[in-house]
Amino acid sequence: MTISNAAGTLLIFLMTTLPVASLSQNAADYMPGAYPAESRFDQTITDPDDQSQDDGLDVIIRLLSLDEQSPDHIRYDLDRREEGADPFPYNFNAHGDTLYTTLEGLVDLSFFDEFGLDIDLDARLDVMRLSAGIGQGWLMTEQEVTIPVPEEIKDEVPAVSDSMDVTLRVSNQRQDDELLELPYGDLEVVTFRPSLSIDVTVYVEFFGQKTPFTFDLLDDYGITFQFATGYGLVREKSEPEIIEFRDNDLEIEMEFAQIEGREIVLKSFDDSRDTSAGADNQEAEAEKPGMITLNANFPNPFNAATTLSFELFEPGSVDVRIYDQQGRLVDIPVSGRSMSAGKHAIRYQADNLSSGAYIYRIQFTAERESRTVSPGGQFMLIK
Repeated sequence: MTISNAAGTLLIFLMTTLPVASLSQNAADYMPGAYPAESRFDQTITDPDDQSQDDGLDVIIRLLSLDEQSPDHIRYDLDRREEGADPFPYNFNAHGDTLYTTLEGLVDLSFFDEFGLDIDLDARLDVMRLSAGIGQGWLMTEQEVTIPVPEEIKDEVPAVSDSMDVTLRVSNQRQDDELLELPYGDLEVVTFRPSLSIDVTVYVEFFGQKTPFTFDLLDDYGITFQFATGYGLVREKSEPEIIEFRDNDLEIEMEFAQIEGREIVLKSFDDSRDTSAGADNQEAEAEKPGMITLNANFPNPFNAATTLSFELFEPGSVDVRIYDQQGRLVDIPVSGRSMSAGKHAIRYQADNLSSGAYIYRIQFTAERESRTVSPGGQFMLIK
């Protein structure tokens, strides 16, 4: 074999066995390139007894806006919605090879509230690092708090102290790239698995001396995220988990909570990049009953007041909700107002808000079939 043929054979071998080389090293490439965009997912729920069922409900993730803060830094404002629940607004930042958010934007806060954990919700979490090698992991945040010992443990171990130390760690790891077969089609994806560990240390008094006992409340509980070029998240999977205190020396074994497993897989995707087909789709959507067309608020930015304008295609009820950039609800200027079909304008006076960027949602529930949609936008208040 000649040297040139050998080199060609080696090149073909590398191309067929190292698909990572063909994938982008720019995190922004793994998010939608235009907005508005909507990803719709099938969802399957699994309980800790490994009983799985398709709950028949969709999960919808919508890209509401993107802001190019520098040539290699883009901010994305999104919301996630599931049937029967309010939309959950959050954001991602793509900076170079990294896609990051905050702890508040990634983890269900009710979990921490249940255990009384006072943690830093603004801690940065790098959900994606394309420069990381396969199998490489990194620590995203580690926090320590002291909380009261639950009464259930004090009943089991009367000599336990009144407080316990809790250490929370969130780490991430890059996993194998894959070719996924989804209901939407076959997609090449990059895979990352953020995971949460919680260690608990209690102190028990023996003969006048406090002895520490450390055990895992939650050990490496992970959610697998898979992203495809131009689509953002296309698959998310977590396993069911039982949260329990267990220690043989102290003879403690008690279950505190159960976390259901969940898998969502992309089944449809719509964005505004295809101007021909997209225009047809928008016209078709506008003809459906119960839909709403939201216009950009004006003025934007504004000093004291701005106008939110929209058109309803049938009568129904309207709520207006304002969120800050951390997804916290800060104002409800309109709640349950009945409105007729046609064009409407609401003047919003932002007297109680400080300067900054905000997300607004117009939630419309049609009278017929009680269908609800909730488009939104973003405005900048300058005082």
